Amino acid sequence: MLQALLQRTGGADGAAALETILNRQAPNGSAVSLLNLVHGNTDRANALARLSGMFSAQPAKTFFQPPNAASYGLSDVNWKHMLDRHTYEYFDFGTIQNVKNAATMWPPGTTPAQVMARLDEAMQIVQQQGVIPQAEAQARVMLSDGLFVQVGVRRGSGKGGIVVGQFFPVAIQPDSRWSDIETVSAPELNALKALFGR
Repeated sequence: MLQALLQRTGGADGAAALETILNRQAPNGSAVSLLNLVHGNTDRANALARLSGMFSAQPAKTFFQPPNAASYGLSDVNWKHMLDRHTYEYFDFGTIQNVKNAATMWPPGTTPAQVMARLDEAMQIVQQQGVIPQAEAQARVMLSDGLFVQVGVRRGSGKGGIVVGQFFPVAIQPDSRWSDIETVSAPELNALKALFGR
C-alpha cells in the first residue's frame, strides 16, 4: 500500500510530500483525489503538499465588522464570499460542492481588515471611473500598492439593490512584489475538500 502511494508521488523523492499530505488528512478525509493529481511527478507532489498546508481544515472565525455597503452607494457586500473563497485562513470547504471554478487567493496571512481596506480603495477608484455602481459590472483596477484586483457588482436577490459580489486579486500580477498571488484550480479545491473531510 505504502509503495503504491510512493509511486504516485514520484518514488522516494516524493516521500516527504506524501508524508505531509497524509498528515494533513482528516480522520474522515481521503488523500486519494489529491494524489491522483500528482501523476508520479515529484515537483507536483511537493507543490500540492505545500498547498495543503496553506489552507486551514476548518475556517478561522472572524468577528470583524463587515464593510458598510451604503458607504459605496450599494445595498450589500458579499463579505463572507470574499473571505471564504479567496483567503487561505477563512476558506470554507464545508460550503462548497463540486467546485467548477478556480479561486485566486489573497497572499497567505491576509487579514479581513486588509481585504476591506483594499476593497475601500478599489470601490473609490471604480466609482470615480463611473463603472460602478451599475448592475452587472466588473472592473480590474490597480491599487496604490501596485496590486491588481477585480471587483464586480450584481443585482441583489430578494431585497434587490446592487451588491458587491466579487473582489479578489487577479491571477497575473505585473509587480513582482505580488508573486505570492496564486490561483488554485477547481480539481485542487475539490481534492483538498476530500482531504479535509469537509
